[in-house]
Amino acid sequence: MNMARPKAKMDAVLSVFMMALIFFIPVSSSLKTVFTVLILTTVLSFKNYRQAFISLLKSPWIWPSLALFIFILIACSWTPASFSQQLTAINKYSKLLLFPIFIVGFMNARTRHWSMWAFILAMLLTGTIALLQKYHFVNLHGDGFIDPGHVFHSHIMTGFLMAFASYYCAAMFFKLEKKQVRWVYLMLALFFSYQVLFVNIGRSAYVIYFVLMLLLCVQCFSMKQAIIGVLASISLFAFIYMASPVMRGSVKKLIHDYQNYQQNKLNTSLGFRIQFHQYAKALFLASPLRGHGTASFTFFYDRDNPVPNWWKKLLEPHSEYLLIAAQQGVIGLTLLFLFFCSLLWNARKLVETKIILSGLVIAFAIGCLSDSLLFYGGPGYFLIALGALCYGEFFESLKKQVSEVANTCYKAPAHPHPHHVENNPV
Repeated sequence: MNMARPKAKMDAVLSVFMMALIFFIPVSSSLKTVFTVLILTTVLSFKNYRQAFISLLKSPWIWPSLALFIFILIACSWTPASFSQQLTAINKYSKLLLFPIFIVGFMNARTRHWSMWAFILAMLLTGTIALLQKYHFVNLHGDGFIDPGHVFHSHIMTGFLMAFASYYCAAMFFKLEKKQVRWVYLMLALFFSYQVLFVNIGRSAYVIYFVLMLLLCVQCFSMKQAIIGVLASISLFAFIYMASPVMRGSVKKLIHDYQNYQQNKLNTSLGFRIQFHQYAKALFLASPLRGHGTASFTFFYDRDNPVPNWWKKLLEPHSEYLLIAAQQGVIGLTLLFLFFCSLLWNARKLVETKIILSGLVIAFAIGCLSDSLLFYGGPGYFLIALGALCYGEFFESLKKQVSEVANTCYKAPAHPHPHHVENNPV
């Protein structure tokens, strides 16, 4: 009994740390790092958690993320990049090592449940501030142009998280049976949808939101209902496009930038992005199998200056796939896809978090086309933390199955020993 109380206290402390991590990923990079260190220290310092962590390393499903990081380390052996550039890249991808650590913290259903509410609370805070910025009540960044979606992070990450929050809350509305909770989730889904479609200017968020809503139709309805839902979603999205000045303006700007690019007017948001992609593609084609090595994109870009009108330091080409292709080649891309596929494969085995993991991976895979999401601190952490949350259910169920088998094997005999037969009356 005395041993159980300290364990229960540490379980409660670790649960608070996990919830705080999920809350601060969208809100504060500094506090996210603080709670990551606290979680790492807690898991590695206490015997029960350390044993769970070691047992996780024996599972093949943990290794795709670790294999990708290990190959990024190996790719340092042939890179022309400086040591400081290599350290920057390694630090960016070191979050992959945290995957099994976070899983240990999420092997509890209550922790997973309240962590998702912590995420919703963080997005409510972000969305409220975004609305205040939209209507000029506040301006967090003090510059002349107010980007409502730029709250704690860029509008790219904010839009990505808002799109996922919309999908998650809508899924809970369809999946849960309690009416009061369902309507809370519906109101949250509408609020987050408004953020994506009428406040945020991130175009990738529109695509991710639309794909996730189509996925939701397939997940929650029968085939006939899903077809009707998909058609209704397309019609609704067309109506929203006409009704949202923000979305319409963002799409028109994209079209205008593309027309300028065709006329060799390259210095636009889209024009810069295409030039970055073309340069990364050229690097990949020069060494397709293993790439040029970790942080080599930064090295070659600084040396060649292929886009002279871009005035900022560039660490990545605004595409995770092209970044990995240029630096780690086909081998790196294969490991990245293996990581994504392993997450999707294991999503099939889940119950409570199946929708979370499948939507998360699909949204992330789409986002990686136009942004280096795994390289970035915020989105990459979000994938690792939410993926670990879902795997927590998977490994918790395995742990229970092992315990049940052990209890069955060591169960007391059903019949008393013949030497101790009770002398009951007939």
